[in-house]
Amino acid sequence: MFNWIRLFLLHFDTLILGGGIFWLLITIGTGFGPYWDSWLFYNRAMPWSYWLASWWNGQPAPSLLNWQIFFPDASRHPPLMEFGGGFCHALFKNSFGELGSCRLFVEFFTSLSLAVMYGFLKTRLGRIGGLFGVCLFLGSPRFLVHGVRFGIDGLIAALYGMAVIAFLGWGRRAGNLMWIFILLVLSFLTKIQGFYLVVVLIFWILLLNLERTRKGQIFFNPQAGTDLASGLLLAGLAAGLAIFLWPPLWLNFPEAFNQFIHFTTHHVKIAVLYFGTVYGEGNPPPWHYPWGFCLVALPLWLTLPILIKAVRRLVLAGLSFRQSYAFDSQAGAGFQAPLRRMPSSMLPAQEEGLFWGAMLIPLVISSMPDVPRFDGIRLLLPAMIPWVVLVADEILCWWRWIELRLLKPFHASIRMALFSPMLLLVLLPSIRIYPYNLCYYSPLIGGTSGAQRAGFDLDYLGVSMHLLNPALSRVAHAGDILLLLGGNSPVYHAGPEGWTPVPEGIRAMRFFIDPNLLSEKNNIFVIIGSRYSDFNQQVEAILREAPIIQAVTCKGERLFSLHRLDKALIRRLLD
Repeated sequence: MFNWIRLFLLHFDTLILGGGIFWLLITIGTGFGPYWDSWLFYNRAMPWSYWLASWWNGQPAPSLLNWQIFFPDASRHPPLMEFGGGFCHALFKNSFGELGSCRLFVEFFTSLSLAVMYGFLKTRLGRIGGLFGVCLFLGSPRFLVHGVRFGIDGLIAALYGMAVIAFLGWGRRAGNLMWIFILLVLSFLTKIQGFYLVVVLIFWILLLNLERTRKGQIFFNPQAGTDLASGLLLAGLAAGLAIFLWPPLWLNFPEAFNQFIHFTTHHVKIAVLYFGTVYGEGNPPPWHYPWGFCLVALPLWLTLPILIKAVRRLVLAGLSFRQSYAFDSQAGAGFQAPLRRMPSSMLPAQEEGLFWGAMLIPLVISSMPDVPRFDGIRLLLPAMIPWVVLVADEILCWWRWIELRLLKPFHASIRMALFSPMLLLVLLPSIRIYPYNLCYYSPLIGGTSGAQRAGFDLDYLGVSMHLLNPALSRVAHAGDILLLLGGNSPVYHAGPEGWTPVPEGIRAMRFFIDPNLLSEKNNIFVIIGSRYSDFNQQVEAILREAPIIQAVTCKGERLFSLHRLDKALIRRLLD
């Protein structure tokens, strides 16, 4: 009992911070509308919502034995988000809305992962370091929107980050293995990227045994084989439980399993605009797309320190190597001065190595041939919490270096007060761009306008399309046609999210100029986004010739625009 009380008091600030982040994500999340897969995941979550809600509302619901209703096919991502989104919808839809309630599942895990990261950094960098790490994450506009929207990418990023931190407990206590096991199961049930964690775990086990081998001055550590076998066994058991919790894979084996493998290996190749070139099916983006996009789409607070840290690490490794292999002690001593002058990381070397591996593995895998590369950093999100940890360590170690040389005479409270403005500075990118977070680009490329000129998509998921709905409601009526390009997730009903819906009875459909439109008696409207990789000559002609009824802009750049198509323009488009 007393241990529980002691733990509660010890981590009280972590609990408060996690709750505050959860509230913040819920509050600001309404600024981000549905994205193009929102209703797809929503519809898949609804059977679970109806089943759970039937426990108290008395409404009929499908039986779990009729598993085809809950799992109609295996050509989809693993089902954790469908479980969680459905349960959150059943419990909270009246308070948070149809889609807002589903988002609670992702928002909860995002806030939990940031609280875990804070708790870890607090033990290594102090409370100010932990808080700085959280601000680094929240101050990255793209991280923030992915941590809110009802999608599996933010969820796998949160689980991946927590699992990496849990790996630090490998080989210490049995309880740590249980947490690792749980996080592996949840990750495998979220997305195929969860299996990156197996590579990270093996890397960490090898890193631990490399240190043991070095200390023991032996060529091979027999414990390494045992640890590797234990890690692979744990991952195998986690994968087995994940498969068990996804019944189609074994109830309809092997057909369903083959469907999932085919879905995973032949997933749609989404077009992407990268430095002015459109890449897509048959023309994949170059290997450097993950690295280049991170460089131009993440704040300088994340990109410059990680580059400095990498260079500093390489320099230190080189100096240390030369010192170790100097021909005499006097020559080796010559390298001591540069080593002492450079700031040293506050993370232990092994732990820093783990976070480097956890950050680089998703980026390296994404650079390989035939691996999907599109949608900016969306497929790279697992790297983000390890990235933030490394950057927080780098900036805090430089700050400590400055303190020891320039600020030592000052009281600790004064030194902390001098550092505090940094917390606000790293939040500025998100504060200034909200709610157009997906349009954020670094000053390295000239911000949003510079990225548009350099040839990059802007709001590629469509989360700001809903801002056109008030204007659409003034001009459109039931029966009118609404063609959508670049944001195919309309808001159909008003709810607690605060989004204005499209007019009731409007016929929303994917953009396609069809001859049947010439015989249409109702108005025809089109919304065009800023996913330029989807544009063709017809879209360019509409932007030139059809007057804009209303536009959503960010930093002077058009994100979405609403147009009315007349029959004369449609004829010209069909010619």
